This record gives sequence, structure tokens and C-alpha cells, in this order.
Amino acid sequence: MLKAGSLYYSLIIVILVGTIIGALVLNTGTHQTFRKRSELNSELVETCTNGIKYGLAFYDELTTNKETVDIFENSKKVSLYKERWGGFNLLFCESFLKNEKIRKTAIIGNYEKNSFALYLPDLDRPLLLSGKSTIYGDCKLPNEGVSSTFIDGVNSNSSEKLVVGRVLKSEKKLPKLALDIASVFEDFHNLDYESILEKGFLKNEFNNLPVIVDMNEVIDLENIVISGKVIIQSQDSINIRKTAKLENIIIKSPKVYIENGFIGSIQIIASSDVYIDENVTLKYPSFITLENNDNTIQAKVSISPNSNILGGILLYGKTSSEYQNQLIIDENVLVAGNIYCNGETQLKGKIKGSIYTNRFFLNTDESEYNNVILNGSIDNINLPEKFVRINFIEGKEANYEIIKWL
Repeated sequence: MLKAGSLYYSLIIVILVGTIIGALVLNTGTHQTFRKRSELNSELVETCTNGIKYGLAFYDELTTNKETVDIFENSKKVSLYKERWGGFNLLFCESFLKNEKIRKTAIIGNYEKNSFALYLPDLDRPLLLSGKSTIYGDCKLPNEGVSSTFIDGVNSNSSEKLVVGRVLKSEKKLPKLALDIASVFEDFHNLDYESILEKGFLKNEFNNLPVIVDMNEVIDLENIVISGKVIIQSQDSINIRKTAKLENIIIKSPKVYIENGFIGSIQIIASSDVYIDENVTLKYPSFITLENNDNTIQAKVSISPNSNILGGILLYGKTSSEYQNQLIIDENVLVAGNIYCNGETQLKGKIKGSIYTNRFFLNTDESEYNNVILNGSIDNINLPEKFVRINFIEGKEANYEIIKWL
């Protein structure tokens, strides 16, 4: 017979062995469950990514309502829908399998692959380049073409070509616009600005309805963090201070001022005046729109030295004069993207992309000049491969690509 002590130790050993075996079985089961969920998650991510690719290919056929698409003709289905967000398009995709779901959202650009570096309507005046001004890319210019000129003691750089690309003849007017900026403004949830100031932040995911902060008076955005599907709107003016942290939001006001040193990703929709101080960086993708429908004012977008605008600029409106909109791109300014100015442009900085404008002007201490660029450059060739721009022009073939994942 076993002694009592031996039986006691035997029971302990049995319990220990059972515990170890149970732990191993549990661990194996947990590992298998984790592996299955991981495989399912990877499958959902891959399906969602393929769904986005499908959405890009058939973007024009999508609507703002969710549509379930069986892109693989099996159980892997996705829901797709699109929205407009200022100057950009949004593409939403959800993949679902076995009661699991993953969502992806992307900002989409609709761009023209073979765009012109410069489109200048034929108003019977040649384009004159002075200093280090050079244009890289095909152009559509007036019948008088392009030539160098002597401005305030500065001649053109004779060692460089004026235009590196084809020069074609332009029409009498700028091509028509195809962009509908106003379509995002409907009646959505309104939020009191004072309550945001108390919290110091506001974030709204893009799969939600937009949040609109609407004020009648001047809004000073400072010491605050705002991101996502948010529209800050004033009936007077909005001042953006360098202490504000703003990402992917829309700023809508007749007048917008951005303080020296601000860095953020925003879209601006104005009707009178946009003034961007020195050393400002509007990160990619940002966008500036000015729609002037007032014949009594000259609306203006001014970009001060050493600032960077990465996205695009659009000036247009129903005015009686083709010069009632004015764009000023100062020295050491970089604008990366497409520009459309139904008005006049002073170019002293660099454009990495293309510009459509009625004419150029140049004001110096000595005089004023018509259709002159001094030390400005336009480069529609040497752009980053993944840089997606916005197509403004009506009738151009749509090429949709992802600008940014949200």
C-alpha cells in the first residue's frame, strides 16, 4: 500500500501535469484563434486595398450611397462610395467577411497626365521672360510667342532656353473649369466655437458627417488642434495663428489670413482676400480657392516670401473683367500643384506643376509691366513620381490616383 505522503505527492504531480497539459492545450487553442483572426484580418486588408483600386478605376460610376460590389465574384465583397471634400475627392471602401469589417478612406486626385506647363490666352501680347525665368514643359501661348526682355537692369539668362518643351498656339480664353467646390456645403451638424476653445481640440473622422463651426464675426484660430471632416466658417474673416494645429480641414471665409510660421494641411475657400505671410507651409495636400462674384472688388491671393503651398490654387468667378482676380507669388515661394487663375498673376517664385492664367504682370519700384515674368520658373517635368495633382479643366480624361490615406 502507498503511504499517505506518497499519495499526497502523487496527487500534486497529477495536478501539475494536468495544469501544464491544460495550459498547453489552451495556448494552442489561443494561438490557433489568433492565427485565424490574423489571417482573416490580412485577408480583409487585402480585399479592401483591391476594393480601393477598383474604386479608382470606376470612380465616375460610383455614387455617394454605399454600393456593395463583388469584385472577385466570390464571398469577398466590398462597399464603395465617394464624396467631395473641397477641391478633392474622397473614396471610401469597407470589406467584410464572417462578421468582421475593415474600412479604408483616401483622398483622391483627378489629374491630367499630359498637362501644359503654362496656358496663356491669345490676347495679342507676347510672353516676356527676364532674369532666370525658364519654363519646363509644353505650353500654349499667344500667337506672338515668347521672348526675352530687359527689366530694371536684368536681362534673360542667355545660357538657358526660355521654354524647354513644345510651344503651341492658345485660344482667346482660358479653358472652362470642371470643378464644383461648393458641393460640400450643406446643412450638417453645427458646433459652437466657444466649446471647442474650452477643450482645445476637435477631431472628426471622415466616415462621419461633417462638423461645421459657423460664426458671424472674426475667428482667431490659435492654441487649438482641429483635424478631420471639419469646416470652420466665418461670415467676416478667419485668422490662422502659428500655434494652431490643423489637418485636412476646410477654412471658409471671405477673408483668410495665415500667420508667419504656420504649418498645416488645410483647404481655404474665400471670396475676397487670402493673405499668406512669410515662412508658411501648407502641407500636401492643401488647396486654395477664391471665388469672386463681386464686380466692385479685386479679389487677391498673396503668398509672401519663403512660403510653400503644396496642392493647388484656384481663382475664378463671375466678374465683368478678366483681371479682377489677382494672384501674387513672391520671391522664394514654391507652389507644387496646378494653378488656375481667371485673372492676372505676378510670378517671382517657383511653380512645380502647371498654371493657367489670363496674363502675367510685374510691379517694380520703377515701373509696371504687362505679361512679364522676372526670375520666376514653371516646371511641369521634374515632379515627384507619386505627386498627384488636381485637374481643373472641363473635358479632360479623368485619371484618379490616391493622394493621401486618411
